[in-house]
Amino acid sequence: MNKPFFLSMLLGLCCFCLSHALAQDMQNYSFVHINNENGLSQSNVKAIIQDSYGFMWFGTKNGLNRYDGNKVKVYKSECSPNNSQGINSIFSLCLAPDSTLWMGAQGILCYDTQGDSLRQVQIKTVEGRSPKGMILLFSAVADATVKNKAIGRN
Repeated sequence: MNKPFFLSMLLGLCCFCLSHALAQDMQNYSFVHINNENGLSQSNVKAIIQDSYGFMWFGTKNGLNRYDGNKVKVYKSECSPNNSQGINSIFSLCLAPDSTLWMGAQGILCYDTQGDSLRQVQIKTVEGRSPKGMILLFSAVADATVKNKAIGRN
């Protein structure tokens, strides 16, 4: 048997085995499209994050949505006299090292695991005023505190 023929046969056998193994592995995956029809509160998703429990969290213009692989649960903040709608329009999500889920909206929200609800976090600027506008981005640091700088837009 000549060497090139043997190498090409060996390469062909390896390719066949690899493609067969990949094809079997691909059969174990399924994809589900989540939209308004199956529970998502709004189809315009602004932020997505996955927590350590495997829940997928979606920030939308109409609240926070948690997908557990089967169904969607919608969370909305209690309306306040100053802000009746904008607080539920979520633009960013941040998962802190202690697994606290933070949201940037027309202010900052936090997911309360004990009450399975959202709570608004009151923040003040250095001058003591409440910031106005959307909180578009913020991040958590290793000691599980939210950095004191948030990027906002008036």
